[in-house]
Amino acid sequence: VMATQTPIPPNYARRYTKFLSRDIEMEEEEMERQRKTGSIREDWNWRLRAKQYDERSRREILSIHQQERQRMLDERDKRREELRAHTAQECALFNKEDPLSNPKAMEACYMIHASNYREITTENGQDNLQILHQLCKDSGGHSYDACSAEISTMMDGVGVPQDEAKALRKRFKLLNIAKQACDSTQHGTPCINAVEYMMESLGDVQATTSAPELQTMFQYAQKGCDRDQVDACERVVELLEFTKQKQDIIPYLIKACRLGSAESCAALSDEHSQGSKSKNVGKSPSLSFHYVEKLLERSDETDIVDDTIYLFAADVYAKGMPPDVAPSMQKARAILTRGCYEEGYSSACSKLGSLAQVVRDEQSAADALARGCGLGDLPSCEKMYHILRQA
Repeated sequence: VMATQTPIPPNYARRYTKFLSRDIEMEEEEMERQRKTGSIREDWNWRLRAKQYDERSRREILSIHQQERQRMLDERDKRREELRAHTAQECALFNKEDPLSNPKAMEACYMIHASNYREITTENGQDNLQILHQLCKDSGGHSYDACSAEISTMMDGVGVPQDEAKALRKRFKLLNIAKQACDSTQHGTPCINAVEYMMESLGDVQATTSAPELQTMFQYAQKGCDRDQVDACERVVELLEFTKQKQDIIPYLIKACRLGSAESCAALSDEHSQGSKSKNVGKSPSLSFHYVEKLLERSDETDIVDDTIYLFAADVYAKGMPPDVAPSMQKARAILTRGCYEEGYSSACSKLGSLAQVVRDEQSAADALARGCGLGDLPSCEKMYHILRQA
């Protein structure tokens, strides 16, 4: 039996980042879908000409598609504003006098800026750089997001004149600030900042061969992890992988997962699904699925969860497997509801509609299939047609 864990407070900056990323992804998916297969309208018109459906069904399905599409866009606009408001509230907690007291607030302030400057041009490049500089300064050099973005902007010359020498001097200064703060305080944030700046200075860790440099990075990463800094725990895992010390990885993955790292939860699920002698991990379908559940708990803060994870987890609950997972249609539907309505996966909507029909919840089935149809999923539109015909 797994120990009950205290829920990790939400990181609204990362939720907002994930939402904006997924929003763009959904738009690209829609464009690609239309490019490859034509729109729902074109597809249904073809079926009408082939006499597969009648004119009435065409009008009804196209109406459902259009209405649901608009409803979905309205919901996304509302969700975007809600997440931005939460992120702004988090930023308002930022304390210039003690910036390390609330790392999430630093992250939130950067994210508000990043959402305003998603496209950098020659017209707004200087403003962007000035704001990044001020965010970095206000944080005492501890906001890695803002400071690193400022350095990258100067090095790459994004919308501003390129100044690589100045950028490198600033990185060296920030590295020393991070090291000193990690060594003199009990905060984990400067420790992971030190690791990140060292990695930037040395290039890809895979190309780093100096044992002293690797040892220094490991020491700072371990300090950060010991202080419950989740990103530091992930870096410890990466460094252990690189130095072939795989037998020591699992405890750090477990801690990172407990602290809210979806990537670490996913790695633990993979390890337990097959087992690994080199990492002293036995094969355990139950533990593997436990970490899938943990992964889904953090899915709104990461891009690594796709529709296959939702479908797999729902299938496990619907059928009751592994042996100690009791069948629960309610949990299966709850997982698919998130995948359909929150993430916008048409496959989750289609599956949700099918499960709702199994338990004779026709209204929920119609709602889910309408959403799938609105997302451009032809099978969902076809199922909606049959529901309409039976009404």
